[in-house]
Amino acid sequence: MRILLLSDIHSNLEALEACLAAAPPHDVVANLGDIVGYGASPNEVTAQARELGGTLVRGNHDKVVAGLESAGGSVVRDPLTELLLINLEFTASIVLARSFETQTGLLRWHLRFDTGLAPDVTIAVRLDRSNEAPLDYYILPSIDMNTTRIRMAEDNALALDAYRFSSLDFFYSMAARTAFQEAAA
Repeated sequence: MRILLLSDIHSNLEALEACLAAAPPHDVVANLGDIVGYGASPNEVTAQARELGGTLVRGNHDKVVAGLESAGGSVVRDPLTELLLINLEFTASIVLARSFETQTGLLRWHLRFDTGLAPDVTIAVRLDRSNEAPLDYYILPSIDMNTTRIRMAEDNALALDAYRFSSLDFFYSMAARTAFQEAAA
């Protein structure tokens, strides 16, 4: 059996079409995640991925967008800035922080902010020791982040760990829409 592997398409329809045109004959397709995010054609890429069938793995961008939408929020990807515009109210950026081990066996993470994008919120996904799965999440509002990078340890000062979450449920709840009557009660 010949398997075509696709990965990290990030809403780039032109790149997906070029890959498919150049692909050798195959029996099945395995999409390894992140079909959305960054590019200008998330709907078209998602439709094409579904048409291709096969195995589809949900990536970190896919997970965040799906969580926001299932909470009742709307997500628009800005093709110019590559930011997520949530409920047409605030922007968010997703950053992966890979772990590395020091000479003493401790884990560290370096997080760099793209100051040119200036999102309202940066979601830092801190990866585990093997860099294969999320360890935790930091929801970092730009108003409180006056630096271009952060060095993280396994445990950090309260000023940083106050933004630490074990899941993105809190962030998803920020996108949930509430009826005016419900909020006023």
